[in-house]
This record gives sequence, structure tokens and C-alpha cells, in this order.
Amino acid sequence: YCYNDDGSSNIILKEGKQAKMNASAPSVSYRIPLKFGYLDVAFCIRECGAVHDSHLPSLSHSHYDYELQYVTSGVGRIRIGEDIYTASENELLIIHPSEYHYQLEGIGRSGCKLYSFHLELCPPTPNEDLLPHHAYRILEGLLSNTRVLQGAKDSLLPQYLYLLSQELSSQRPVLLPNLGAICRLMLCEIVRLAGDLPEWFFPPEERSLSHRDRSAVDRFFESRYMHNVHIQELAEEMKLSVRHVARIMKETFGMTFTEKLTEVRLWEVARQLELSHEPASIISQACGFNNYNYFYVCFRKHFSMTPSEYRAQKRKEATK
Repeated sequence: YCYNDDGSSNIILKEGKQAKMNASAPSVSYRIPLKFGYLDVAFCIRECGAVHDSHLPSLSHSHYDYELQYVTSGVGRIRIGEDIYTASENELLIIHPSEYHYQLEGIGRSGCKLYSFHLELCPPTPNEDLLPHHAYRILEGLLSNTRVLQGAKDSLLPQYLYLLSQELSSQRPVLLPNLGAICRLMLCEIVRLAGDLPEWFFPPEERSLSHRDRSAVDRFFESRYMHNVHIQELAEEMKLSVRHVARIMKETFGMTFTEKLTEVRLWEVARQLELSHEPASIISQACGFNNYNYFYVCFRKHFSMTPSEYRAQKRKEATK
């Protein structure tokens, strides 16, 4: 998967299984195949989540797939060919297939921390219909014309990346299906930020699950999480049956309506804990949790720490 100037390979991945990476990367990786419209794609992701830029290869190398780097802190720098590119916090940098590149030392007191993952587009076979071939060219062109995405901060991509790292650290038996659902959401956000796809990109039976409708579901939760909402309201807004919406939630987001609502509320509580001095009990109630004990249990399970520990950790990170 990773080829050096001398033609040697220093990253080996096995589908659905853990495999050793190069010595500079303290992690194992997973290859997650999934369907995206008419296309077969695959994500290659590190088990450890965000890594320091010093853990990435500093020798010139290339890949046959796309490498995506999302910066969580500091400013990342990378040489691609003869050019040097920078990506600031909450920006996504895309390295295209066959581009020789290597990591430079990040800007900042402690360098740069980022998520690094790979996206493979699988070309349709010659005997397939024309639509998969058109879809492949459309998505390839969209990604190849994009270098740095600057709107990721205000998107749901940071949340999906955090969910991804939490899922990887959980080591649950349903790991791979959950990773697939999250990776599909990530790709929807990346495509939405890079441009747009024509409606025909998705087969007719999947058009209600297009990236536009996935974003509509996210907007529904983001605007109504503080209220006592039910799945019937989302179904009415999407003009679909409750049963259909429940299937969309499970297949697209990997969770039920209630689980998704709870997740959105928890993220908003976490954001307010970081930015305000209000007690967790008041913040949780304003975010839709009517029972503090229930909220406390959910928060601790989701973030692996109490609300007060979360606030203390974030403030400590902010002073570094």
C-alpha cells in the first residue's frame, strides 16, 4: 500500500484483520470496504486514531490510493512533489494517488497532531454498466481537483473522526460493521465539502440514503436535540415512513434514532463544558437530558470519563 522511491513497500494491510505497519507508526490498521453509490470504495484507518506528525513517514513515498490528513492541533506541513503545502487546525489535506510526498516538521510548540487515513476508489470492471464508470470518473475528478478543504471545522467530520477512534478503542465484536457506517458518513461529509454529486450517482433504491439526506438527518438532530423529539417527526420531515427512517438510521448511522439523539446531546454538552463555567447539571438539562443520573452514566460511557474530568482535561490541553 505504501511504496518508497526504491519500489519497496512498508505498509501491509489485510482486509478485516490487524496487520503491522512501518516502525515509525505505533499502530495497526484496518481496511474497511463499503459501497458508495454505484462504486466500491475502501478506507484504510489506523487503530490509534490521531497521531503526531513525527510518526508519519519522512522519506519520499507514494500510494496508489488517496491519503487524507485531518489536522486536530498545530499546523501540518507536507512536501508533495516540488511544492510544500500546509494545513491548519480543522483542515483536511488530500494527497492524490501516485504523488510522491513526505511529512515535514509541523509548525507550533509541539508540532502537529492529525488523523491520517487512506481512501481507495475501486475502478469498475469493463463488463459493468456505464453508470458505475461515469460515477467513478465523477468522484475521481472531485477528489483530484481538491487539495485542502477548509470548511471541515463547521462540518460533522470532527465528530465522525472522534467516533471512529472511540469505536477502534472499544474492541467490540461488531467493530467492522460500525466502522463501515462511520466511514460512509465521513465520505459523505468529505464529498459535501469538496463539491457535490449528481442525483444519479446513487442507484434509485438508495437515493433516499444519498449524502444530501444524510446531511438533512444531521441537521434535524443539530437543530432539535434540546427538545423532546421523536422519530415520527423526522419521518414527517423526510416524507418517509417511520419504518423506513428506522432502517436508514441503522444502516447509515449504525444506531437507532434514540442513540443518535443521545450522541448529539452528549457532544453539545461536551462543547459547552469546554467553553463555559456552568455546572454540568444545568448544561445537560439545557441540552435535553431531563434526568442528571441518566446523563452522567451516558457521558461516562461515551467519553470514558466524568463531565468534570472532561472539562479539566480540555482546559489543561488549552494551556499547553
